[in-house]
Amino acid sequence: MAKKIANSFCFSFGLSLKRQAFMFTENPFATIARELELIKAQQAETLQLLRSTATIPAYADENPVSTDEAAKRFGIAKQTLYQNAKKIKHTKRFGRLYFYPSDIRAYLDGGKV
Repeated sequence: MAKKIANSFCFSFGLSLKRQAFMFTENPFATIARELELIKAQQAETLQLLRSTATIPAYADENPVSTDEAAKRFGIAKQTLYQNAKKIKHTKRFGRLYFYPSDIRAYLDGGKV
């Protein structure tokens, strides 16, 4: 009786015989679990790919310093930093300039920043 009801259900919705056999033989929770495992594997692969191609700037581990601190640290005048601000990478926050020590060092060594 149950099979007859299932067959009438499938035929009323126009499902093929092949689809009917699949629909009533495979556990839907097993299908969900299998699909979830595939998604997890794809996610892990994507994360590994992102981590392997990510680039980190050289100054990511150092903090920018103020103009006063940079002048003291490198023994140069603050005016020198202001005059060469276009040539040295810097950030500006609330109208003040902040420099990364590695960029100042590279500029003073004659290298391009």
